[in-house]
Amino acid sequence: MIKSLAPGSKGWIKKYFELAEKNKFPVKKRTPKNLDEQYFLHLEFVKSGIVYGYPSKLIFAKDLDDASWTVDEKLKVLLFEALILIWNRGKSPILQSKEEFLKALLKFYSNHRSKGLKRYLKFMNRGSVEMLLEKILAERMHVKPSLREWIYYHSSTNMLCFIDVVLFQDFVRNDNDSALSKYPEMVETLLTAYQLGANADGIIDDGEKNLFKYLLLSSQYDTRGRKNLLKKLSSGLEISNLRLQGNTNWLYKRYILDISVLTVFFNHDEADPKELEHLNKLIIYLNLPEQELDESIIAIESFIVKNSEKVEFLKNSHSIEKIYNGLTKKWIKVLSRNKDKLAHELKESKELVYLIKKSTLGTELTKEEKSKVKSQFLDIAKGMPALAIFMLPGGALLLPLVLKIIPDLIPSAFRDNEIEEDEIPALSTEISLELPPEQISELPSSDSKNETDKDDNSKK
Repeated sequence: MIKSLAPGSKGWIKKYFELAEKNKFPVKKRTPKNLDEQYFLHLEFVKSGIVYGYPSKLIFAKDLDDASWTVDEKLKVLLFEALILIWNRGKSPILQSKEEFLKALLKFYSNHRSKGLKRYLKFMNRGSVEMLLEKILAERMHVKPSLREWIYYHSSTNMLCFIDVVLFQDFVRNDNDSALSKYPEMVETLLTAYQLGANADGIIDDGEKNLFKYLLLSSQYDTRGRKNLLKKLSSGLEISNLRLQGNTNWLYKRYILDISVLTVFFNHDEADPKELEHLNKLIIYLNLPEQELDESIIAIESFIVKNSEKVEFLKNSHSIEKIYNGLTKKWIKVLSRNKDKLAHELKESKELVYLIKKSTLGTELTKEEKSKVKSQFLDIAKGMPALAIFMLPGGALLLPLVLKIIPDLIPSAFRDNEIEEDEIPALSTEISLELPPEQISELPSSDSKNETDKDDNSKK
């Protein structure tokens, strides 16, 4: 682990680039073949947690020792990396254009209406660009609660910082100097999306009210404005109240969907029929395919599985076992939609077919074999956009489900690829499961669910 970056101290941006230039970590990402660029970006942001305002993992510098960092410091570095990823995709590789990136980022933030940022921006011609950006990014993490709010929400972070990323993409793509001036309108739209989701079943529970308070703290509204919006949480709204201001950016529309799905699922093990009806109306309004709703739900539930004991607003609000069971049903649905393509891909991998068949027959796979299954299935997932959600945090938990479901779903792939054990090359460990053993052990055994999974499949 690299222990030489302290984001709570001055000079961390300069140090970050020094480490990158010494190849301590790569600051580049390769888009998998057949995966849309925008889709790939969103997937990376979801994996990092920044879409939900929580730093689950860094995008590039995963080997940095962040054990002593505060949540704010982790989120600050993650926001910086998310902005780098946008720059890499829209301009040139960051290490070849570092100075240009830093100046562009400063120009981008100079259009923010925040009083806190204006305090720093009036000194734009003093000191280094890196030092000024450090202050700006720290300010972007800062929430301004009243004394009463601070007592209750003292651990709150800026849950809406992903808006900066969406707008920076507009800034880079379209040379739009005023991109960040849209920030207040986008905050209003996201808060409206939350209100619509929370009201979908006609009941505002304490959990939904508390999450709304977290979002309000991340907005630019003052204390009075937050109180007024909280009072309006239960007021009647229609999807037509969700104004996009002509914004057709897919990443922005997907963000609205993600916040809406988070609203429905963060405090419930299953969605109410009225809530699902609302989400289906929403994707029509946003002009997004039904598949993206399924993906968003799986992403949210995977995020909950991995972070339920870490994120303040998720604590003590879920039965992980119920969420795991829900993921089973959703994966059957996703795999069913893509079974023909998956069958074709499986026929190209005799070794993977053999291991799945071995597991299905009741033989426990070794650690090396499980790693091989994950490695090869990830290779398939990278070539199939519909399965890319498998690469989300918590996706490794679904491996036992996949092994049980696939043979029943596409038996032809196994009939056509029957092979003997001596045809299989020696196995090697390539990738380990993402979640720590103690988290995995808390989940229900896939073996104990074998009959249930088969029953579910037969019903479908």
